[in-house]
Amino acid sequence: AEKDGTTAMCLTPHVFRMSRHKDDLGVLRRRMVEFRDEMRAAEIPIEFHYGAEVFVNPEVVRAVEQFRFTVDQTSYVFLEFAAEGVPVGGGHVLAQLLGKGFVPIISHPERNRGFAARPELLYEFVSMGCAAQVTAASLTGELGKEVRATAGLFMTHNLVHIIASDAHRTIGRPPGLRRAVEAAAKIVGESKA
Repeated sequence: AEKDGTTAMCLTPHVFRMSRHKDDLGVLRRRMVEFRDEMRAAEIPIEFHYGAEVFVNPEVVRAVEQFRFTVDQTSYVFLEFAAEGVPVGGGHVLAQLLGKGFVPIISHPERNRGFAARPELLYEFVSMGCAAQVTAASLTGELGKEVRATAGLFMTHNLVHIIASDAHRTIGRPPGLRRAVEAAAKIVGESKA
């Protein structure tokens, strides 16, 4: 990430889905602090922020309120819908969060079959006050032509606010944004990218 020009990263472990630590928030917080300390000791000049990628489930509003799964205790919270689609009532969940002062950031909608089939749904959610984040590998085509086309469609219609690495590890899903920003610039221009 440093070699790619990244100066700040937000650590967002999965919560309520694919969690290696069974959603134990104490373990997640401890691991993030340990990671930050390891990076400081290695003199990696990247600023780290903390949050979570919260899987949308029937208890998500209560959980976000109770545990403040927000980025650095701000109002921004990353939400992930199941890849198969957006559940009935998804808009209601987002409206509840917005009504409680949270700003949902919808993670990788271009990889969600529901948003891909019905882009107007993402438009509706962004119009409500949500933000959307696309994955860098989606823009570069590493996740397939259809996903790249959907990401491009969302970008051209001003439905993307963040490009994220969605890094999971150094090999396979490494951090890196430069190529994605270059790809985005070809779609919407350099300043917007």
